[in-house]
Amino acid sequence: MAVKRTFILALGLAIAAALWAMKAMEEPPAPPPAAKPQAGPTPADARLQAQLRILDEWRVQDRLPGGRSPFYFLAVAGMFKHLAQQALPSLEGITIAEIGPGSSLIPGVLFVSAGARHYFGIDLYQDPAIHNALAYRTALGLAYVDPDYRRRDPAEIFLREDKGKAVLNPQYITYLNRPAYDTGLASDSVDFLYSMATIEHLDDPERSIAEWKRVLKPGGISAHHAALVDHRDFSKPYEYLKIEPDAWKAQFGPGKTYPEYDYVNSWRAIDFIRAFRKAGFEVLRNEPDAPHPYFDEQNRRTYPTQLMGEAEWAQIAPSIRAGRTREEVSQIYITVVVRKPGQTCAAAPGAQCRPGAASR
Repeated sequence: MAVKRTFILALGLAIAAALWAMKAMEEPPAPPPAAKPQAGPTPADARLQAQLRILDEWRVQDRLPGGRSPFYFLAVAGMFKHLAQQALPSLEGITIAEIGPGSSLIPGVLFVSAGARHYFGIDLYQDPAIHNALAYRTALGLAYVDPDYRRRDPAEIFLREDKGKAVLNPQYITYLNRPAYDTGLASDSVDFLYSMATIEHLDDPERSIAEWKRVLKPGGISAHHAALVDHRDFSKPYEYLKIEPDAWKAQFGPGKTYPEYDYVNSWRAIDFIRAFRKAGFEVLRNEPDAPHPYFDEQNRRTYPTQLMGEAEWAQIAPSIRAGRTREEVSQIYITVVVRKPGQTCAAAPGAQCRPGAASR
């Protein structure tokens, strides 16, 4: 009997649900709520749209193939400013050289705005974008939030814009179309020499390091950051290390299949450290990451682990494995800061000579 009552109750509920659904279908749907009248644009809206248009204009280089925006160069300047300030007493009055500035001299302009006496940008290839006035105006505008960059009026450095090209003050900024191993700079003339994503492209790293030591003042600082990977396919960072260096250079070296400025040498981080020490530099910093949150995050996302597996290690060219551990060959990123031995004296009256002091 209980089963029968349960069945009758379930049947009744089903019939009631069906009748309710039929009634609902007969009733017309409720009208949608009336749309609220749209208010006209406010002054705040207009300002926001103007700001978005400016930002979109500023970021246009981010969308160009192979382009690097003012935001990138601002980060480069910030990272090397930090490294210079750690190793030198001040940026005021120093002479700076950058090896391989690429498509912009923005870091140099910012260093001069921070009080540097002169900046030399040295590159074997002159990128046409190096004259882009918009990039300099953007970077100077963004950098204004950092008080370090207010020591010299930007108008003294960025003189004017001529048909979209920046005219920079030659009293402070010099571009030299020369190789890293023959800068043309006077001996003992530079306080701080640095490069970003350049040392992996050097055709003759040992010769270049000797040149940098020549041009640096006693106590001068050299700092470099790079990704030591195969530039043909960044998803296969170690592929080029599977070819003996001489054969690699014969096939892909300067003037070969690669464009000359895209050629990457087979040196690992340990090789650069050994070469700096052999040249007589004191190594102050040697790290497999970047001392800047933007580049550090980018590096970690691109290559979360800097260690190749045993199977890939077995494929590495014998001469590259010789005298190096798997961990040393696997290291992709390098940040190295070195000091040329010797003492220099600051210009201030009564200043004491000490290692690493910036000379004027």
